[in-house]
Amino acid sequence: MEKQKNNSGFTLIELLVVITIILILVSVAIPSFLKYKKTAQITNIQKLLTSCARELAVEYTQDSSVLTKTCAFPETSDNCTIVLTPSTGKVFISTSSCILNLDNFQVECIVTSSGAIKCYER
Repeated sequence: MEKQKNNSGFTLIELLVVITIILILVSVAIPSFLKYKKTAQITNIQKLLTSCARELAVEYTQDSSVLTKTCAFPETSDNCTIVLTPSTGKVFISTSSCILNLDNFQVECIVTSSGAIKCYER
């Protein structure tokens, strides 16, 4: 009587094909994730800076001597100083722009002529 071979399990070729497919998927996913993370950080800084400008406007209505506010960000140790112009009610950054150093890139924030705060990668 002849003994039957047990053919359970995967061959080496099948395992290599699966590993190759996983590596291709990872090589596509990691750059997308890093881009998403960078975009999220820039958006968060822009929202925090806008919120800081609104807080300055509220503080000015309560105490008209408050014209500047320093905004700190959790992502970096850098900060920006916002200045309120009482005659127009618009805010601007004390320097022409605010540059923040994050993990491996810089974010620059400006106040547009319409008064909107825009941040982008430098």
